[in-house]
Amino acid sequence: MKIKFIIFLSIIICLTPGRQISGQGIRGLITDTKGQAIPFSTIYIKELKNGTTSNINGEFEIKLPKGDYTIIIRNLGFKPVTKKVPVNEKFVLLNVTLEEQIYQIKEVRISLKGEDPAYAIMRKAIGLAPYHLNQVKHYTAEVYLKGSIKLKKIPKIFKKAMEKEETNIRVGVTYVEESLNEIQFNAPDKYDQKVISFNTSFPENVDVNPMGFIKSSLYQPTIDMAISPLAPNAFTHYKFRYEGGTSEGDYSINKIKVSPAEKASNYSVVTYILLMTCGTFTVLT
Repeated sequence: MKIKFIIFLSIIICLTPGRQISGQGIRGLITDTKGQAIPFSTIYIKELKNGTTSNINGEFEIKLPKGDYTIIIRNLGFKPVTKKVPVNEKFVLLNVTLEEQIYQIKEVRISLKGEDPAYAIMRKAIGLAPYHLNQVKHYTAEVYLKGSIKLKKIPKIFKKAMEKEETNIRVGVTYVEESLNEIQFNAPDKYDQKVISFNTSFPENVDVNPMGFIKSSLYQPTIDMAISPLAPNAFTHYKFRYEGGTSEGDYSINKIKVSPAEKASNYSVVTYILLMTCGTFTVLT
């Protein structure tokens, strides 16, 4: 069964300053050099160690106490931008253009085994995964999730089970679900969820629970039963290819492409879903 399942995850850290905030702050639009909106960019306020993200249209707004702030705008695949912004009585308009980040292909050294250099990078990232997994002790966030499923073929064994449960999901139809959730996390594993808004085109008897993804992290061995590319056994399930690197401050950023180790049909549905969603991701070393 081939499934196309695309997930957009945006985390907006709630801003809760100690002083009372009236009607001032910053708002604006994040675009690329062609004027196209860049969704889900991170807007980080250095002085408060807090921030927000732009929405699907590249827009953002955040209330702030009066003061001078250092605003850092980031999005994967673009060069970060830092702005000094004074906030007084009114909202400050801050429209930002991000330039595409060019990843340079460095000199590639092939080992005696003919191994892609991505594997050495991934071994390091996988080894550090347990450390990074336990760094966050508490957070409050707004999480926007949007997913779609389109079935191309349903095996007979699944058809019988679906008919028995009267599940009316049809081949060739795209089903979409989206939700906005308020999440509070306290280590090690306590999550409190409040659904702010919810919309779905799935049949009534089909339950798609987003909490499996909200609670998950790439640093965990599995993501809602799917295998993470940072799992200890990731090399059994995935192929990795080095696609270049760049530097940002003290960090080296390596672009690694992830693909199935074998034909996707040999994988469980949930694993194939993860393969479709992860595509190419960035490893900081």
